[in-house]
Amino acid sequence: MGRKKWNAKEVVENCHALSADGMTRDRVFSSPDGNRWMTWWDDAAGNEQFRIFYEVIRTENALKLRLSYGVSDDESFVTKKIEYDINVTATVPYFGGERRWFCCPAVHQGRRCNRRVGRLYLPPGQVYFACRFCYDLTYTSAQQHDARKDALLLDPATLIAALQSKNPKERSLGVGAFVQAAQRLRKHAR
Repeated sequence: MGRKKWNAKEVVENCHALSADGMTRDRVFSSPDGNRWMTWWDDAAGNEQFRIFYEVIRTENALKLRLSYGVSDDESFVTKKIEYDINVTATVPYFGGERRWFCCPAVHQGRRCNRRVGRLYLPPGQVYFACRFCYDLTYTSAQQHDARKDALLLDPATLIAALQSKNPKERSLGVGAFVQAAQRLRKHAR
């Protein structure tokens, strides 16, 4: 049940992702200089699909994450080694501590994006990690949202008319809006 996918944007769920929070939990940013880390992704069958190495580089006034990985050219079957640095910054949350962020390394029209983000993505067919804004990525849930249901929920008379409609598509939309409203009520009742 549901609508067909109307948006051709790539979704983050199809990308390899680096998480600043995950690396903080794994103590990557607090590790000594020169420690090499590795992350890999498996396909559905459990076979290794992609592997990346990284290490923290500290300078006087900066913290960087040096990435190193190979990208295969499907036509020539040659693996090209990719290596570059990503700036890492920190903020102090209201209740204390420290939160790490990546500065997006993508370059557009000669200017670095430098957006402060918690995750960087590598979509299929791309070579460099960047933020979801640079790759114009979206979420699967955003592609499945149906604003017509929200419109029905704002107008109870229209919702009742849709539920009583002889048109199966209108009735189905009304039922979907009704179910969505029931789920919201159940969620807020907890």
